[in-house]
Amino acid sequence: GDRGGFAGVLGRMGASSRGSMAPLMRLRGGMMIYKDIVSGDEMLSDSFPIEVLDDVMLKVTTKVINKGAVDVDIGANAAAGDGEAGAGEDETVEDTAVKVNDVVDAFNLQSMGAFDKKGILSWVKGYLKAIKERLDKESPERSALFQEKSQKWVKEVLLKNPADFEFFSGPSFNTEGALAMFVYEGESHN
Repeated sequence: GDRGGFAGVLGRMGASSRGSMAPLMRLRGGMMIYKDIVSGDEMLSDSFPIEVLDDVMLKVTTKVINKGAVDVDIGANAAAGDGEAGAGEDETVEDTAVKVNDVVDAFNLQSMGAFDKKGILSWVKGYLKAIKERLDKESPERSALFQEKSQKWVKEVLLKNPADFEFFSGPSFNTEGALAMFVYEGESHN
């Protein structure tokens, strides 16, 4: 069957003056779009089920969907001689459907595969530094707590089983910005 999963995006979370979750999102047509503050890439939206984990991680429940398959009935009856010559009743048209992850497809996320611990630490160091610099300017009261919680998450979750994660960048391929981290949990999990 199709594997369900979740994507996590480690990012700057905090209350803005409007009471929303963070300055990393903006509204478009009533929908909240989560934008990476480093790359500017749109990473996800509230049209997907989102849960905030420990004030530093967005957990998004994703699913595999079929994309591109269209069943078209042109009304030809091969048995009556309609349609192409020699077409048999059981002739099938090649199905062009592909299975895609709904979040990856919707935001054109780019697969980067798995990272080893060294690769994770290299990315995290630069990314968290950029977030810290921004928080120090805009929300200094949150900076230390964000650093503490995000480093704890990286150590206790991400580095514990790095092979369990598949990493995706935004469409710009900016690997200094936020990366979506996918873990497959199975069909019955959120």
